[in-house]
Amino acid sequence: SIEASGQGVLVSHLRNGGKDYLMIVNRDLLHTQQVTVSKQTALHRVLPTGQSVKEGRRPTTASLQPGDYLLYEWKR
Repeated sequence: SIEASGQGVLVSHLRNGGKDYLMIVNRDLLHTQQVTVSKQTALHRVLPTGQSVKEGRRPTTASLQPGDYLLYEWKR
C-alpha cells in the first residue's frame, strides 16, 4: 500500500524485460509530501544514480520534494 501526507501521488507500474517497476511521483508542485510504502515482499529501490538498494518488508517512509520520485524494481 502507498500513503501520502498531502494531495496524493502519481503511481505507475512499468515492465521492461523480466523486471517490474513501481514509480511514485509527488505531483504537488508546491509542497513536500511524506510517502509511506508498505510491502508484502522485499523490493529494490532504484536510486537516481542508477544504483539498486534492497529494502526489506518493513514500511518505508520518504520525504518527496515537489516533482520528486521513488522507484522500486522486482523480478517476476
